[in-house]
Amino acid sequence: MSRLAKDWIERNVTLPRKIASLEREFSNGYLFAVILRQYGLMTEEDADLILDRNDPISSSNNFSVLLKTLKKIGINLKKANIANVSY
Repeated sequence: MSRLAKDWIERNVTLPRKIASLEREFSNGYLFAVILRQYGLMTEEDADLILDRNDPISSSNNFSVLLKTLKKIGINLKKANIANVSY
């Protein structure tokens, strides 16, 4: 499944860096925000709140912003649901 996701990302999204590992590269939420922003699903103001840092506080803050954005587009997740994704 991760290979399929990686292939789709490489074909359809412009990311600021190469993806070596989906799990590692997406763990802080930053690249999720990049994708949402490119597809017009995240406001610039919200995207500006997302930091590309790999520490637990930044990751938690990033996913709080992402959860709000996802809810706006009809994807309802709780913070507990993302525990396996984040840093």
